[in-house]
Amino acid sequence: MRQLIVLILLSLFASCSSDNAFLIDKNKVGVLTDKTLITEVESLFENYTLEGLNPDPSSKYISADVEVFNEAGELVMVIEPTTRDDDAKIKSIKIFDDQYKTKNGLNANSLFEAIEKNYTISSIQTTISEVIVSIEEIDAFVTIKKTELPSELQFDMEKNIKATQIPSDAKIKGFWVNFEQ
Repeated sequence: MRQLIVLILLSLFASCSSDNAFLIDKNKVGVLTDKTLITEVESLFENYTLEGLNPDPSSKYISADVEVFNEAGELVMVIEPTTRDDDAKIKSIKIFDDQYKTKNGLNANSLFEAIEKNYTISSIQTTISEVIVSIEEIDAFVTIKKTELPSELQFDMEKNIKATQIPSDAKIKGFWVNFEQ
């Protein structure tokens, strides 16, 4: 009986830690935090393919944003460094993989409803083709295509769009998490 309890506790612990590997929170995306150096990313994603890191270990220069691909070759995330130096930290991450999600279930494939029910919207900005919705609690923002909005809001860049005007079933197009520096 005692062994069964230990086994159950170990499996619960293992499932919690694997969930944390994909948790999005303020200054955190999975294993990446605001303290993570860009040069550490490769060791944190050993089974992934990374593009954008300088292959020359003697160089102190990061060549570009770092793209992270899973074993199937699918883009998981794009990491933007604070600078192009090897002591750079993470400025922001664009998330593509829906395994990464907040404790409330918000991920790259969510609908606007997941934001309006669980988060404080700090601002909504309008561009030519998208609306940018900033999420206060996790210092993140999402984009939603204007084609997801009612027709009277799709073509007017000057119009201030309110959260109540965005349909609950509007699909998120892009999902970024900013890291404080």
